[in-house]
Amino acid sequence: MELQEGPGAAAAASVAPEPGSGKHIPWEDPELPRLPAFYRTLRELLARPRAFFRSLGRDGWAEALAFALITGTVGLLACLFWGTLLYAAASRALAEAWGIPHVYTVGTGLTIFLIVLSPVVVLFNQGFGALCLWAAVALAGAGRGLNPAWRIYNYAQGAMVAALIPFLGAPLAGLWVLLLIYLGVQTVFQTSGWRTLGVLVLFLLLQTFFLLLLLGTLLALLTFLGFLLFLG
Repeated sequence: MELQEGPGAAAAASVAPEPGSGKHIPWEDPELPRLPAFYRTLRELLARPRAFFRSLGRDGWAEALAFALITGTVGLLACLFWGTLLYAAASRALAEAWGIPHVYTVGTGLTIFLIVLSPVVVLFNQGFGALCLWAAVALAGAGRGLNPAWRIYNYAQGAMVAALIPFLGAPLAGLWVLLLIYLGVQTVFQTSGWRTLGVLVLFLLLQTFFLLLLLGTLLALLTFLGFLLFLG
């Protein structure tokens, strides 16, 4: 026997967000203050990722990118901070054992350079990673939507806050991001576990291939410029 819904239940249903509409993601609610909205979104993403991705929606790219820029920059700065401490200890040991006094100075300069450019590095990572995920989803036959892949990849960067944990936070954050991408693809594109795993493998292979291609191109360009300087 079915229960009859009263007027109150009908009114509540009329204003409730539709599944997959993305309307009740706090970060995308213009009526909420930014700081509480960010905290609530991060809490829902990390504590209940499947429920979060079920309500993610397929429209809108700017909000997801802004969220990823915040969490990605925080995570990158945390990695640089803990890495610098570890590097300082290692370089001091090298200096005492082998007499290499300038290793720490070189590393510090590189770290400062990365800190200044951290938002640019994160922005590049978001665009590059989202395109690789979109291509992986399409190659696996799971879907062809760029916007859903973009939103999944960008919101998955919320796990980068785990990099705040000393030393072990960086690998934990990386694995957590991959897990969120897996759950996001499986939930949004409604794929099986094996197909979702295939998407993740393709995603990692595409990222590795294009990064190696980019590094090879830069190395070839620098070699060519060095050759021109040598001739001049």
